[in-house]
Amino acid sequence: MATYKGIQGYSIKNLSSDPDTLSDVVGQVWYNSSIGKFKLSVQGAAAWSSGGAMNTARGSSGCAGTLAATIIFGGYRSSPSGILDLAETYNGTAWTEVSDLLTARREVGTMGTVNTAVVCAGGAGPATQQKTETWNGTSWTEGNNMTRAREGMQGFGTSTAGVCAGGIVNPGATAYKDVETYDGTSWAEVNDLNTYQEAGTSGGTATAGIVYGGYGTASPPWTATANVQTYDGTSWTETNNLNTARAYLSGFGDTTAAVAAGGGYPASTTVEVYDGTSWAAGTAMAQARRGGMGQHTGSGGIATGIGCGGYNPSDATITTTEEYANAPVTAKTVTVS
Repeated sequence: MATYKGIQGYSIKNLSSDPDTLSDVVGQVWYNSSIGKFKLSVQGAAAWSSGGAMNTARGSSGCAGTLAATIIFGGYRSSPSGILDLAETYNGTAWTEVSDLLTARREVGTMGTVNTAVVCAGGAGPATQQKTETWNGTSWTEGNNMTRAREGMQGFGTSTAGVCAGGIVNPGATAYKDVETYDGTSWAEVNDLNTYQEAGTSGGTATAGIVYGGYGTASPPWTATANVQTYDGTSWTETNNLNTARAYLSGFGDTTAAVAAGGGYPASTTVEVYDGTSWAAGTAMAQARRGGMGQHTGSGGIATGIGCGGYNPSDATITTTEEYANAPVTAKTVTVS
């Protein structure tokens, strides 16, 4: 028979108030002495909800910002077909057309936020581009070219401290592991990716960035990769892979928490979430899409996000928007009945 001294468990803390960061104590119980009750930190389920439709159906666009302040630009439209120079902004409810890019292109590298400045780099228009443009909230201005023309890059960071990694040059389908940083004026080559990636997604800052998914080969048959790499401002480190290899996925977040949504061929609704170490299945999107976009900027984990546009399973471009709300964490009172 077990003795009292032999029974082991967790001590319940006596606190004068609930913990400041409930996400750090999910599943734990404490006694709140100010109200005389036991409390428990509980995490709910993440969810997608329908947002406003874009004015122009498109996939493979550039995208940056936050849920309440997003800009999408360029891309490809299937009907009438063509590479686009069109740009739209989203205020959390509706999309509004704004000034066009100076050069129509798709599969660009993206950095920055709507409230400061957004950088559109490289891309295909239809030839592979070196051009850089910056959005100031009203219009686009051409800046210094990238060191190497590329499309399908993974971009992250800000307009004055940005990174573009990987990509491909067409015609010829030449793959590059090259990485360039941008200081708001000029580009500089830095350490290469460990493994080639193109048409994946990314997030974070110039000193804490992440690249995940995409293609791991540059010529037919193109092979999707589950590879994940993080950047510390100097070098790249391979981390735990996605559970499902896929290209043209939407993504947002950073090295501490990220979302990988949709992608694949044909388009899927698959979602995975990253906790800074590993990937787990998340709440699926309502619309199967590939080449849809999410914000590729920011830090501090995930609270909200957006997935917009892309190609449906029939490869037609779409206008639908889905808004993501991360799993809420709340303090529940423990009751006994």
